[in-house]
Amino acid sequence: MALSFLLLCAAPGARAETIVLRPGPEGIDTAPYQFTPALVRGDRETLYAFTDPDGVHSFETFVRFELPPDLVGPDEEIAEARLVLHYGFDFDVYGDTSHITGSMECREVLESWTENITWTQRPVYGAPVDVVEGIAEFGPIACDVTELVVDWVSGVRPNHGVAVTNPTFRVIGFFSSDVQPTAELPESVRPALEIDVVPAPEPAAGAGALAALLALRALRRRRTEIRP
Repeated sequence: MALSFLLLCAAPGARAETIVLRPGPEGIDTAPYQFTPALVRGDRETLYAFTDPDGVHSFETFVRFELPPDLVGPDEEIAEARLVLHYGFDFDVYGDTSHITGSMECREVLESWTENITWTQRPVYGAPVDVVEGIAEFGPIACDVTELVVDWVSGVRPNHGVAVTNPTFRVIGFFSSDVQPTAELPESVRPALEIDVVPAPEPAAGAGALAALLALRALRRRRTEIRP
Protein backbone atom coordinates (compact mmCIF):
# COMPACT_ATOMS: atom_id res chain seq x y z
CA MET A 1 0.00 0.00 0.00
CA ALA A 2 2.72 2.49 0.97
CA LEU A 3 4.85 1.66 -2.10
CA SER A 4 1.90 2.20 -4.43
CA PHE A 5 1.20 5.51 -2.75
CA LEU A 6 4.83 6.63 -3.29
CA LEU A 7 4.69 5.75 -6.98
CA LEU A 8 1.46 7.66 -7.43
CA CYS A 9 2.94 10.70 -5.71
CA ALA A 10 6.09 10.89 -7.87
CA ALA A 11 6.56 14.04 -9.88
CA PRO A 12 4.85 13.71 -13.30
CA GLY A 13 7.15 13.48 -16.31
CA ALA A 14 10.20 12.36 -14.32
CA ARG A 15 12.09 9.25 -15.48
CA ALA A 16 13.30 6.11 -13.77
CA GLU A 17 16.42 4.69 -15.41
CA THR A 18 20.00 3.59 -14.89
CA ILE A 19 22.60 5.83 -16.50
CA VAL A 20 25.95 4.18 -17.27
CA LEU A 21 29.06 6.36 -17.57
CA ARG A 22 32.45 5.08 -18.67
CA PRO A 23 35.94 6.67 -18.72
CA GLY A 24 37.75 7.58 -21.90
CA PRO A 25 36.11 10.75 -23.27
CA GLU A 26 34.00 10.88 -20.09
CA GLY A 27 36.77 10.36 -17.52
CA ILE A 28 40.18 8.94 -16.70
CA ASP A 29 41.71 5.92 -14.97
CA THR A 30 45.17 4.60 -14.08
CA ALA A 31 46.94 2.29 -11.64
CA PRO A 32 50.39 3.45 -10.48
CA TYR A 33 52.93 0.81 -9.42
CA GLN A 34 55.07 1.02 -6.27
CA PHE A 35 58.05 -0.92 -7.69
CA THR A 36 58.56 1.65 -10.49
CA PRO A 37 57.48 4.82 -8.67
CA ALA A 38 58.19 7.13 -11.63
CA LEU A 39 56.29 5.03 -14.21
CA VAL A 40 53.23 6.58 -15.89
CA ARG A 41 50.58 3.92 -16.61
CA GLY A 42 47.64 6.03 -17.84
CA ASP A 43 47.58 4.44 -21.30
CA ARG A 44 47.62 0.80 -20.15
CA GLU A 45 44.73 -1.64 -20.60
CA THR A 46 45.29 -2.95 -17.08
CA LEU A 47 44.39 -1.69 -13.63
CA TYR A 48 45.46 -3.43 -10.41
CA ALA A 49 44.77 -3.28 -6.71
CA PHE A 50 46.76 -5.22 -4.13
CA THR A 51 49.13 -4.57 -1.22
CA ASP A 52 52.53 -6.18 -1.00
CA PRO A 53 53.24 -6.99 2.68
CA ASP A 54 56.91 -6.26 1.97
CA GLY A 55 56.05 -2.78 0.69
CA VAL A 56 57.59 -3.28 -2.75
CA HIS A 57 55.06 -4.30 -5.42
CA SER A 58 51.75 -2.68 -4.42
CA PHE A 59 49.26 -1.24 -6.93
CA GLU A 60 46.36 1.20 -6.45
CA THR A 61 43.68 2.14 -8.97
CA PHE A 62 42.29 5.63 -9.56
CA VAL A 63 39.23 6.36 -11.69
CA ARG A 64 37.18 9.48 -12.37
CA PHE A 65 34.05 10.04 -14.45
CA GLU A 66 32.81 13.33 -15.85
CA LEU A 67 29.22 13.88 -14.76
CA PRO A 68 27.00 15.51 -17.42
CA PRO A 69 25.29 18.70 -16.21
CA ASP A 70 21.85 17.32 -17.08
CA LEU A 71 22.38 14.03 -15.22
CA VAL A 72 19.53 14.70 -12.80
CA GLY A 73 16.45 16.71 -13.71
CA PRO A 74 14.59 19.12 -11.38
CA ASP A 75 11.97 16.46 -10.54
CA GLU A 76 14.46 13.61 -10.14
CA GLU A 77 16.90 12.27 -7.57
CA ILE A 78 19.66 9.68 -7.34
CA ALA A 79 18.53 6.47 -5.68
CA GLU A 80 21.85 4.63 -5.91
CA ALA A 81 25.24 4.87 -7.59
CA ARG A 82 27.78 2.06 -8.08
CA LEU A 83 31.38 1.96 -9.25
CA VAL A 84 31.76 -1.25 -11.27
CA LEU A 85 35.16 -2.70 -12.15
CA HIS A 86 35.62 -6.02 -13.97
CA TYR A 87 38.05 -8.39 -12.25
CA GLY A 88 39.31 -10.24 -15.30
CA PHE A 89 42.86 -11.45 -14.66
CA ASP A 90 45.72 -11.95 -12.23
CA PHE A 91 49.31 -13.21 -12.53
CA ASP A 92 51.81 -15.24 -10.53
CA VAL A 93 54.91 -13.09 -10.91
CA TYR A 94 54.88 -12.60 -7.14
CA GLY A 95 53.78 -16.17 -6.41
CA ASP A 96 50.37 -17.82 -6.31
CA THR A 97 47.90 -15.60 -4.42
CA SER A 98 44.75 -17.48 -5.42
CA HIS A 99 44.38 -18.91 -1.90
CA ILE A 100 43.87 -15.37 -0.55
CA THR A 101 40.48 -13.65 -0.72
CA GLY A 102 40.79 -10.04 -1.80
CA SER A 103 38.95 -6.84 -0.93
CA MET A 104 37.89 -3.83 -2.97
CA GLU A 105 38.01 -0.62 -0.92
CA CYS A 106 36.45 2.41 -2.60
CA ARG A 107 37.68 5.76 -1.29
CA GLU A 108 36.98 9.40 -2.14
CA VAL A 109 39.92 11.09 -3.86
CA LEU A 110 40.50 14.44 -2.16
CA GLU A 111 42.55 16.35 -4.74
CA SER A 112 42.81 16.72 -8.51
CA TRP A 113 44.95 14.37 -10.61
CA THR A 114 45.56 13.28 -14.21
CA GLU A 115 46.34 9.98 -15.94
CA ASN A 116 50.00 11.02 -15.88
CA ILE A 117 50.35 10.47 -12.14
CA THR A 118 53.01 8.08 -10.84
CA TRP A 119 53.22 6.17 -7.58
CA THR A 120 55.03 9.08 -5.92
CA GLN A 121 52.41 11.54 -7.24
CA ARG A 122 49.31 9.66 -6.09
CA PRO A 123 46.55 12.01 -4.88
CA VAL A 124 45.39 11.95 -1.27
CA TYR A 125 42.29 9.87 -0.58
CA GLY A 126 39.97 9.35 2.37
CA ALA A 127 38.67 6.38 4.35
CA PRO A 128 36.68 3.72 2.48
CA VAL A 129 33.09 4.66 1.65
CA ASP A 130 32.36 1.01 0.84
CA VAL A 131 34.26 -2.28 1.03
CA VAL A 132 33.62 -5.48 -0.91
CA GLU A 133 35.25 -8.43 0.84
CA GLY A 134 35.80 -12.10 0.09
CA ILE A 135 36.72 -11.62 -3.57
CA ALA A 136 37.85 -14.94 -5.02
CA GLU A 137 36.46 -15.17 -8.58
CA PHE A 138 36.64 -13.20 -11.81
CA GLY A 139 33.70 -11.00 -12.77
CA PRO A 140 32.25 -7.52 -12.18
CA ILE A 141 32.66 -6.07 -8.70
CA ALA A 142 30.50 -3.13 -7.58
CA CYS A 143 30.87 -0.83 -4.61
CA ASP A 144 28.32 1.69 -3.37
CA VAL A 145 29.33 5.31 -4.05
CA THR A 146 25.86 6.83 -3.75
CA GLU A 147 26.78 9.44 -1.16
CA LEU A 148 29.76 10.64 -3.21
CA VAL A 149 27.80 10.97 -6.45
CA VAL A 150 24.90 12.78 -4.76
CA ASP A 151 27.36 15.29 -3.28
CA TRP A 152 29.22 15.69 -6.58
CA VAL A 153 25.99 16.42 -8.45
CA SER A 154 24.78 18.88 -5.81
CA GLY A 155 28.16 20.62 -5.62
CA VAL A 156 28.64 19.82 -1.93
CA ARG A 157 32.11 18.50 -2.73
CA PRO A 158 34.28 18.43 -5.87
CA ASN A 159 34.43 15.36 -8.09
CA HIS A 160 37.99 14.05 -7.92
CA GLY A 161 36.95 10.45 -8.46
CA VAL A 162 37.50 7.24 -6.54
CA ALA A 163 40.61 5.41 -5.38
CA VAL A 164 40.41 1.61 -5.23
CA THR A 165 42.71 -0.17 -2.82
CA ASN A 166 43.03 -3.79 -1.73
CA PRO A 167 44.67 -4.43 1.67
CA THR A 168 45.39 -8.07 0.73
CA PHE A 169 48.12 -9.51 -1.49
CA ARG A 170 45.63 -11.26 -3.78
CA VAL A 171 46.40 -9.89 -7.23
CA ILE A 172 43.19 -8.31 -8.56
CA GLY A 173 43.49 -7.14 -12.15
CA PHE A 174 40.79 -4.92 -13.67
CA PHE A 175 40.31 -3.95 -17.30
CA SER A 176 40.88 -0.24 -17.88
CA SER A 177 39.07 2.22 -20.14
CA ASP A 178 41.81 1.71 -22.74
CA VAL A 179 40.62 -1.81 -23.57
CA GLN A 180 39.29 -1.94 -27.11
CA PRO A 181 36.01 -3.91 -27.21
CA THR A 182 36.11 -7.18 -29.13
CA ALA A 183 33.93 -10.28 -29.39
CA GLU A 184 35.85 -11.72 -26.43
CA LEU A 185 36.00 -8.46 -24.47
CA PRO A 186 32.73 -6.50 -24.69
CA GLU A 187 32.52 -2.87 -23.67
CA SER A 188 30.94 -3.97 -20.39
CA VAL A 189 34.38 -4.98 -19.02
CA ARG A 190 35.50 -1.34 -18.99
CA PRO A 191 35.06 0.65 -15.75
CA ALA A 192 31.57 2.03 -15.27
CA LEU A 193 29.69 4.37 -12.98
CA GLU A 194 26.08 3.20 -12.81
CA ILE A 195 23.60 5.77 -11.50
CA ASP A 196 19.95 4.97 -10.77
CA VAL A 197 17.84 8.09 -11.35
CA VAL A 198 14.25 8.01 -10.10
CA PRO A 199 11.36 10.47 -9.85
CA ALA A 200 11.50 12.62 -6.72
CA PRO A 201 8.29 12.53 -4.66
CA GLU A 202 6.52 15.83 -4.28
CA PRO A 203 7.11 17.27 -0.78
CA ALA A 204 3.51 16.99 0.46
CA ALA A 205 3.08 13.59 -1.14
CA GLY A 206 6.31 12.38 0.44
CA ALA A 207 5.04 13.36 3.88
CA GLY A 208 1.75 11.57 3.19
CA ALA A 209 3.57 8.44 2.06
CA LEU A 210 5.66 8.44 5.21
CA ALA A 211 2.52 8.75 7.34
CA ALA A 212 0.90 5.88 5.43
CA LEU A 213 3.96 3.71 5.93
CA LEU A 214 4.08 4.43 9.66
CA ALA A 215 0.35 3.70 9.97
CA LEU A 216 0.81 0.39 8.17
CA ARG A 217 3.66 -0.62 10.49
CA ALA A 218 1.58 0.35 13.55
CA LEU A 219 -1.33 -1.75 12.27
CA ARG A 220 0.93 -4.76 11.77
CA ARG A 221 2.37 -4.40 15.28
CA ARG A 222 -1.13 -4.14 16.76
CA ARG A 223 -2.22 -7.30 14.94
CA THR A 224 0.83 -9.13 16.23
CA GLU A 225 0.20 -8.00 19.80
CA ILE A 226 -3.43 -9.24 19.89
CA ARG A 227 -2.64 -12.56 18.19
CA PRO A 228 -3.30 -15.44 20.73
